[in-house]
Amino acid sequence: MKIFNQNINKNLLFIKLHYFLYYGAEAGILPFLSVIAGQQQISASAVGVIFTILPFITLAAKPFFGSVADHLQKLKLMLILFIITLTLSYHCMYYIPKLFIKNEETNLNILLFCNTVSSYFTLDDKYNLSCFHSALQTNYAECSMSCQPCNYLKNKTRIQKFENFTLLDFALCKQERLQYSVSIENISNAFVITEAAWRSTSVNPICFDEQQFYCSMKCNISFKNCINNEEVIYKTPQFWLFFTFISVSWVSSGVITSLSDAACYELLDERNDLYGKQRLWGTIGWGVFSLFTGLLNDLITGDSPHKNYSASFHMLIALVVLDLIILIDSNIKNAKFSETSFKNVCMLFSQIRIVIFITTVFIIGALTGLQWSYFFWYMTDLKANQLIMGLALGVQSFLGELPFFFFAGEIIKKLGYVNTISLTLFTFSIRYLLYSVINDPWLVLPVELLQGPTFGIFYTAMTSYANVMAPVGTEATMQGILGGIFEGLGIAAGSLLGGLNVDYNGSHDTFRKAGLIAILCCLLHVVINAILTCKKSSNIRKFRKFIKLFFTIYYRIDIYKQIS
Repeated sequence: MKIFNQNINKNLLFIKLHYFLYYGAEAGILPFLSVIAGQQQISASAVGVIFTILPFITLAAKPFFGSVADHLQKLKLMLILFIITLTLSYHCMYYIPKLFIKNEETNLNILLFCNTVSSYFTLDDKYNLSCFHSALQTNYAECSMSCQPCNYLKNKTRIQKFENFTLLDFALCKQERLQYSVSIENISNAFVITEAAWRSTSVNPICFDEQQFYCSMKCNISFKNCINNEEVIYKTPQFWLFFTFISVSWVSSGVITSLSDAACYELLDERNDLYGKQRLWGTIGWGVFSLFTGLLNDLITGDSPHKNYSASFHMLIALVVLDLIILIDSNIKNAKFSETSFKNVCMLFSQIRIVIFITTVFIIGALTGLQWSYFFWYMTDLKANQLIMGLALGVQSFLGELPFFFFAGEIIKKLGYVNTISLTLFTFSIRYLLYSVINDPWLVLPVELLQGPTFGIFYTAMTSYANVMAPVGTEATMQGILGGIFEGLGIAAGSLLGGLNVDYNGSHDTFRKAGLIAILCCLLHVVINAILTCKKSSNIRKFRKFIKLFFTIYYRIDIYKQIS
């Protein structure tokens, strides 16, 4: 096949198109699963539980279904079936009825603080603050409140000072229903009142002097799902339906990734260095369609406070249909079958270098999980707007991953797998230590160029090493094992541990500690592999000396016999 007088490998064209369409289909949904869960009225803590469990399910599912594909010799068929399963589970998840109806009044008990500069309130301990913030971000709140009588009406000697009061003082003291809106700015777990109105009159939300009120607040949106009573949510059928469908889709996504990589290496045969040039089309698809579906979602949403993701799901179907047509017509090969494949895989784990490589994959998975889960949290702490966040994703995809995927084969060939992994760990340390000292969100953009060596080169090295070290007939199994350790156990550990430190010490401190851990792991990786290399070289020298000594003794004995 020729395009512009250039020879094009038809088999490799199939895998390029598959990566482009599949990752493009997921781009409009996968990053927003937690947001979609929130719109289904599942609380933030319940979503956290789900996303803690999912990687462990993936850890077991990827190698299992990889081994099934190797055993049945039906790689293409399983790939097609899991893509169909992924599409169905995503759509079922999206159309689950919401847990609660929003348009109802909810009473909230608040403690209002008012002074000459500003007014703010704190919530009762029974409410989840992060959930409350999320509800205010996605909905416009119209609230009213009434408070207990203040001291001015009890103390007659101060009545003459009423002319110095603000309108807000009168409204609160007379227990009038005060209409107001609140900002989502969090200051020591408090919510600042930015606007207020009393009897259709705009009110400056300040008081004559420092006051404190116990108030009851009513809003037009429900905060029931923000109550710290998770037993209610976990007993609902909507939660378990959502958990079931997101688990199926998550497992399907992980298995598709492993099977796609196994199929790609089978098509490449002995040219493992060309993998990056195929996989980069997945990055292109992700970047192009994440932008396109994002624009469509914004267009459909319009002025509505509720984000509409229907365009993402419709785009998913269109791209998946094209992908399936291409896969059905493709010539995906099955790996050679081996009767002792399971035994051969188990034997691999007795080799010290492979154990070290797998351990390093876990560590890099944890570092990646921290970035995947808390990068936008970190950007929010820097007060970054949506433009900067979008530009950061663009730099990651098109300037970070793309060139490094393209040249990954040549880089790995020159450096070797061991040095490539050391480079990834070193780059992670630089990236995270830079995060820890940056205070201007615009300065994050050039740092995102390091997405190339921290993901593009590493992912190519990981999948290539899995293909090289896999015994005959276990290629899909090995892709599943390493993929499960990286995307399953590693991502889960990074998200969980990173989340604990972010809660207690903030995102800057978390990335600083992660950067220091990365440089320590890099040094250990270099030292351990250097020792193993020296030990191997020493053993070879000892073996050569033994052979030389053996032949010397044999030669002298032979001469002695001849003399005798």
